[in-house]
Amino acid sequence: MKKKISRIIGIFIASLLFTACDNVCPMGPQGPQGEQGETGLQGEPGEEGLDGNICAISWNTISMQYEWVQAEVDRHSCINTADTSYKDCIQTAKFNHHGCLDHHWNGEEEPKHQGCLDNLYIQKSACEDNWQDSENNCQNLYAKRVNKIPLRVCDTRIFDNSNGGLPEDEDGNLESMMMVEEDFDGDGISNWEEFLMGYNPCSSKSFGCIDDATLDYDNDGIPNWEDPYPLCNIEE
Repeated sequence: MKKKISRIIGIFIASLLFTACDNVCPMGPQGPQGEQGETGLQGEPGEEGLDGNICAISWNTISMQYEWVQAEVDRHSCINTADTSYKDCIQTAKFNHHGCLDHHWNGEEEPKHQGCLDNLYIQKSACEDNWQDSENNCQNLYAKRVNKIPLRVCDTRIFDNSNGGLPEDEDGNLESMMMVEEDFDGDGISNWEEFLMGYNPCSSKSFGCIDDATLDYDNDGIPNWEDPYPLCNIEE
């Protein structure tokens, strides 16, 4: 009997680890027995308590959160690589500039350095162009990875990459990453805000039993759907 009770308690505690609800309760205890009547007969036992409302986070929500974290890690790694390459490029440009000055020194009071400065400017410009291309590529890959699951699950996006990547301006240049101002599941929270909160933009109940709209992500006492700044506690 003790082993059975321990097992039930263990299963219940384990279920709590996968819930996002505040109104979880265990199986209620059996009601007390009635008092013994005058005839000596035992009263009827009370009814068993009802199950608590236990939520189960959907697999889509868990999968999205996992892949979004991986996309964020890969984006930072990509950007760090681009930053390192840019610093190395600038360092090489400066080294070449000093070499140019030494080469043009001809015994006069000042070296003929205008050509060296022009070369330095050209090399630095090339470094910045390469860095910008790398940065855009990092953001482009990130946007496509983040959009991967919601596109598969409910055909909606977090970021605007309708061309398969970042949006382009009229000259064909890649623009900065843009959020999609859409609320697919109609819970009053935009897709990209749900993404930043770790919610599921494909479902109005990301965690199984509570409406996303009634949650309070920034814990400021205002439900998400009423909060003009649901991501952080900002006073107007």
